[in-house]
Amino acid sequence: MSARLRDLANAPDGDVVIDPSMVLSPDRDTMLKYNSYTCYGSSSSGDWYYQDRLIFGFDVASLGSGKSIASASLYLYAVSSSIGSGISSRAYKVTNTWEQSTANWYEKDDSNWNTAGGDYDNKSPSIVLPNTGSSWFVYNITSPLASHYSSALNDVKYKGFLVKMEASTNKYIAVAMKEYASTGLRPKLGRRRGMAETPCPVRFACWIPLSDAWKRGDWMLGARIGIPPLGFGVEVKQGIKRGKANMPIFYSPE
Repeated sequence: MSARLRDLANAPDGDVVIDPSMVLSPDRDTMLKYNSYTCYGSSSSGDWYYQDRLIFGFDVASLGSGKSIASASLYLYAVSSSIGSGISSRAYKVTNTWEQSTANWYEKDDSNWNTAGGDYDNKSPSIVLPNTGSSWFVYNITSPLASHYSSALNDVKYKGFLVKMEASTNKYIAVAMKEYASTGLRPKLGRRRGMAETPCPVRFACWIPLSDAWKRGDWMLGARIGIPPLGFGVEVKQGIKRGKANMPIFYSPE
């Protein structure tokens, strides 16, 4: 089912709720170079080999608390790639705070990681890395982000996410970092829309009633408003069921 904006404007109070969304750039990032005390926090790109790790932090404090994560992806851009085909990788939730200006393979700030190479858990689904340059690769970090977000907003920034290769290779990918000259190619926290490679907004299941009149029924109409790469779009779905304490349950199949 679809709708135009005027349909939403003319809908009775209580029939429409809006799902806010956004695309975020990293607040900080760096590379943990295998067995090295060198800090790469100011590098515009990193030559990422098999045993190296990349870590990213995003400031989501403006979102506030009390939401649940519906979907989220970490977008990284391969400036160049010399790896072979079929090299897999995963993203993880970092479990310790770190500083961009000092973090390295052994140290997270002024003290050591619990385990050299970073402390992490809650892995994402596996992806296959690009074996050619000038291409995005995308991690589904819904679970790691939700775990951070439910614990503390600042964990997304000060702990963040770590990515590492899962298969051995002696080649590398040059990855654009947050200081990369082309701002559009820097890392992003967003949401994948179908098979598109352009970052779309992260979707939060935070439905905002237009008035108290929405309490009148057990089922209500839900609208998702977003800005896809090629323009403004509105998608409306039925099947948003009101839960306890008048909080709607979010259901939106892709």
